[in-house]
Amino acid sequence: MQVLEKSPVCLDKVKEIYKVMQKKGFKGILMFGDPNQPLLDIPVGIDRVGIIVVGGLNPIAALEENNIQTDTSAISVLYDYNELLDFNSAFEKFK
Repeated sequence: MQVLEKSPVCLDKVKEIYKVMQKKGFKGILMFGDPNQPLLDIPVGIDRVGIIVVGGLNPIAALEENNIQTDTSAISVLYDYNELLDFNSAFEKFK
């Protein structure tokens, strides 16, 4: 008996659509992960694939607005805005 493995995600179709998007000037995906595998050490759930996107969550919001459910998370941690430094202060601190 032969068992055929079937990809749980449509990554090939997504990449195909992204090529069309790029030709029309929509560029912003930096990296595609492999199904069920971490991407940049970020865990990816079963039957999921990670995608690193430029430009915040605006492209993801477009998917959600078209009834395509997504799961989003910060790459590592979220910081309280009040704890952040402006660039010049950070540059001086780590000089």
